Amino acid sequence: MTGWRERAACKDTWFPEAWWLSKPGDKTESSFDDNQAARRVCRRCPVVSECAQDALVMRADGVIRAAVACRIDRRGEWLPASEAALRVAAGYDVEEVAA
Repeated sequence: MTGWRERAACKDTWFPEAWWLSKPGDKTESSFDDNQAARRVCRRCPVVSECAQDALVMRADGVIRAAVACRIDRRGEWLPASEAALRVAAGYDVEEVAA
């Protein structure tokens, strides 16, 4: 592992499942509390911008990246709130995101 990922706050976490979004009724996924704990780790991360950019490029789905719940719909399109939040975290101009 090299580059920005090596500096990520989540790199050495003991509970990586916390970054998988929980689904209603699915007991194998992480809980809401675990997801909130993952977001707290993201918020103190020194590479949140790089993580958000990577999530946009890699089309991350069903995970927490850059403190954002990444969701893509059945048509393969970003849910608007996920894409907008990732773009803001990645450092895009807010007016550019709203366009």
